[in-house]
Amino acid sequence: MELSQGYIGSVCEIKDQDNHVIAVGVIQEINEEKGSIYIGEYKAALERIKHHTKAVVSIFNSKLGRTALEGCLGFYSQGLLAVTGAQNIEEKRSFLRVNVGQCSVISYTDPQGELGEANVEIKNISLGGIGISCEELFEKGQILLIDVSLDGRTTDMLGCSVMWRKSLPEGQFEYGCCFQELEQSEHAKLSMFIFQRQQEEVKLQKNVDLEL
Repeated sequence: MELSQGYIGSVCEIKDQDNHVIAVGVIQEINEEKGSIYIGEYKAALERIKHHTKAVVSIFNSKLGRTALEGCLGFYSQGLLAVTGAQNIEEKRSFLRVNVGQCSVISYTDPQGELGEANVEIKNISLGGIGISCEELFEKGQILLIDVSLDGRTTDMLGCSVMWRKSLPEGQFEYGCCFQELEQSEHAKLSMFIFQRQQEEVKLQKNVDLEL
């Protein structure tokens, strides 16, 4: 395992073999020689973590970029999670995306250099980007600033770049946008939001299955 000590303090997302997020947290310690990393400040679906659970750990750092490891997840002393026998991998699976359905406002600069605002609906979100719909027409590569409530109380203004556009009925457009240079604190909030929203979706699906 090769992992720079610079990743200590970075947010990570831990997924099982079915690409479900089972925990999010912050890297506390890295031991390259033993192939182990230790994760604290975590939120986890504890019932889905067994001894030596196979897991993929996606790690995000605003300076060093994104990297991924695969190893065995388990509980460690001092309230930490441990990933042992870790190996570097090229993660081919996409970021977990969860539905949002939140109304918001975006700020942008039009081609003439004028500042503008637009009402949008946030359709879904992941650690990599955000899906929105609105009546405004934006071009690929255009930079948008969008207010997102990740804790139900305050909003964070996240920068993103338009990657694709699709026309919808009644003059609406749908956009897929990629986040631009998120701060570690923003990544942390976003990770927690996605984890909690996924757990809500899993619980809702279980209730539906029981009713059937």
